Amino acid sequence: MAAIAARQPAATLRRGLPYWLASYWALTRWHLAGLRMWVTLLVVVQIMAGAGFVLGIGLFFAHIPAIVALYVCTGVPVINLVMIGLILGPQLVAQQKLQQSYDFVRSMPAPQTAAAMAWYTVCLLAGLPAVVVSLSSPRPGTASRSPSPRRSCPPCCSPRSPGP
Repeated sequence: MAAIAARQPAATLRRGLPYWLASYWALTRWHLAGLRMWVTLLVVVQIMAGAGFVLGIGLFFAHIPAIVALYVCTGVPVINLVMIGLILGPQLVAQQKLQQSYDFVRSMPAPQTAAAMAWYTVCLLAGLPAVVVSLSSPRPGTASRSPSPRRSCPPCCSPRSPGP
């Protein structure tokens, strides 16, 4: 009797830019769907932190040179993105590990670079409103503030007057 051998189909390796883009889009949607409960809170907190930092610097210093104000205001978006990356990122990864979705996403047949870029895109999108608000906030020292009148100390408190 002759044995009939079954032919194995040739293994196809999925690769190329269309496959990478499809994986990236699918993983981006996956991450956004997983964060749908947190995105609103995250955006609000980031906006308040960005605007609060820019406006708060103006409370500490009465007069800030324009170049210093420019550096402070352009550094705030970086601080917001660092807050997302260093504070929110590990917490969300820990939450995904508790829900056992982190290993599931890592085991998907998608390029790891697409998974990393999808996560980065979601974090960048979450921090974008804060970047816009912090760059459009009034610059420290340039806000229209009425100068406070100088209060004169009573004679007994001045350092040159002799005490009673």
